[in-house]
Amino acid sequence: MQNPLKMKRNLILIIAVLSNTAAFSQVGINTSAPSATLDVMGNPAEQTSLDGIIAPRLTGNQLRQKTYTTSQTGALVYVTAPDNATTGQTVLVKSAGYYYFNGNQWIKTEGTNSNVYNSNGSLSDVRLLNLAGNDLTILGTNQSTAFSASGGFQQSGVATSSSKMASGTFSSPDNDGNSVSSTLKLEIMPEQPGRITASNDATALSLGTTATTSPAPIIFTTSSGNNGVGTEKMRITAEGNVGVGTISPTSKLEISSGNNGISGLKFSNFNALTPVSSGQTIGVDSAGNVITMPNASASTISTFEQTSGGPGANGSNFNVNGAAWTTIPGTVQNINIPLGGKAVFINFMLGIDYSAAPSGSGYSYYTAALYIDDVQTNVYQTTQEPGPGGLQAQYSLSSVKFLNAGSHKLDIRMKRTFDNGVQNSANITCIPISLSFNASYIN
Repeated sequence: MQNPLKMKRNLILIIAVLSNTAAFSQVGINTSAPSATLDVMGNPAEQTSLDGIIAPRLTGNQLRQKTYTTSQTGALVYVTAPDNATTGQTVLVKSAGYYYFNGNQWIKTEGTNSNVYNSNGSLSDVRLLNLAGNDLTILGTNQSTAFSASGGFQQSGVATSSSKMASGTFSSPDNDGNSVSSTLKLEIMPEQPGRITASNDATALSLGTTATTSPAPIIFTTSSGNNGVGTEKMRITAEGNVGVGTISPTSKLEISSGNNGISGLKFSNFNALTPVSSGQTIGVDSAGNVITMPNASASTISTFEQTSGGPGANGSNFNVNGAAWTTIPGTVQNINIPLGGKAVFINFMLGIDYSAAPSGSGYSYYTAALYIDDVQTNVYQTTQEPGPGGLQAQYSLSSVKFLNAGSHKLDIRMKRTFDNGVQNSANITCIPISLSFNASYIN
């Protein structure tokens, strides 16, 4: 049974509070003049008096077991331990502290004013920002970064900035001890080319395709202006072939102008041995440079010839025996061959009359041969003496010989190559009836 005196004091206190509430609709604790619905006055001067208001204390797990409605919006509790199975109204109860109910969830009241506008901080968990149909723009002095409500991203230069440039920079920290980072930058300025540059400690700019499920070429497109859609002008195929004007190059470089009779290939700044002109011949020098070459001139024929028109035309008859080769008068000629050498076309025709047969003639054999630089060649013709003196014989030689650059001597010589009963040293006199000996080459 409770103490009657204590019950009396509590009753008086309740009556006083209710009386005060009825009179002013406000409650004061330690004050007779409350300034709000509930006004609690501490006792700061008294060191042994511990001022403060303690909200209901419970764990996150205990709070999860309760179901609050909008009627409890604004309720305040102190969570002594986080909910170890966050869900529903306590999905955000992840640490100890004061929480208030916002009509849907329990929200932690932060002890300091920490937000992205004036403070640094760290995310305590995965966060999702829902733009909810609204664009988000982060505006800087020179550039702005805009996130579209539809999910797009755009970096823009600020119109009032000096450069109006829009750029994005990717930087990788130093790794070789020279205190220089590696940088990749994308940038565009008004009415200027767009640029992609690798700088500082970057060793190269690599552009390509990799780890694709199908062959993936690199395609270059350009626009002709007037807001026209860009069309392909060049590609590097997955096999490494480069095509200009063609989408299916079959060699390391293939160029197609699209017009019959026009290759589409043009050279400039030649390492020229001769001025460039229409129809210019080109070649490759020892360093692999494409160079111009002198155009080939129209072909000409250089000829060297000896001719006669009748008996004794070259001034002398000649004797032939079996002991030595006799040079036919009028056949000796010297020809000059230019650098590189030439294929020389040689023709010889001789008609002779044997004046008298040597003693003991038995229809001997006589040979006419071509000599070059006093050396007998494999060009010759052998005929048999037709009979006693007064009979004729004909010789015809034709051949092509390659001669090196320089001066060369050509002549025709005769010898009795089978005596057939005739003394070897006995002569037979030959009277030329006709003689033609020419050599020629194409320039």
